[in-house]
Amino acid sequence: QVINREATSLEFLDDTFKSPFIGMEEFQARRFPVYHLAATLASAATNMIVPPTVTTPAETILITSMNYQGGMAMIQFIGSPNKAYILQAKDTLDVADWSNISTNQSNVNGNGSFRDTDAKNHPTRFYRIAAP
Repeated sequence: QVINREATSLEFLDDTFKSPFIGMEEFQARRFPVYHLAATLASAATNMIVPPTVTTPAETILITSMNYQGGMAMIQFIGSPNKAYILQAKDTLDVADWSNISTNQSNVNGNGSFRDTDAKNHPTRFYRIAAP
């Protein structure tokens, strides 16, 4: 149930978000995945139900350590459990393209590691981990 009223400040009551912004009086987020935005138009005496665009936040991949030993770089990371990841590298940040070095899967806890056996041939190298 959406009840229209004028809000003077941001407040959370139960599952309802009240907003002081013009054109949006109330946002109701139910406990199941149905979301509606109720808006009152200043030029009309009607309400509109507009389905919002729901986006999922980007996945977090954290590089926890990097070591260089015996001409090989070891990169350890934490991501989502049991998921494939790609190690990418480039020699300078001026170049737009990243090269795929290897693919590996994280374990049940989300921990994973990569080895760059070609690191000895690159005096400087930048790394990132991508999710396919």
